[in-house]
Amino acid sequence: MDPTGHMVLLEKITDCVKKLNRARLIRYNQSTEQVYPTDMGRIASNYYINVETMASFMSNLKPHTQEVMLLFHLAQATEFKQLEARKEEYEEMK
Repeated sequence: MDPTGHMVLLEKITDCVKKLNRARLIRYNQSTEQVYPTDMGRIASNYYINVETMASFMSNLKPHTQEVMLLFHLAQATEFKQLEARKEEYEEMK
């Protein structure tokens, strides 16, 4: 029994740390339990880019990616799902 919920919280934090480590947004040393940010993790944090989007960018975008593919992957970002077109823009999108 865990009346304070500390074990549940610890489990959730551990799961998040492992997920960020797999996505290469942080480095996690399991033996020392130290966490280090990566450059990509800092970028994701500074620009509010979620883990799935950064993982997609990191696996699909390379230094010589063509512009059309760059725009394609950028448009696939889940962050754009929050944006809505204005009423006057609907006709342009057809």
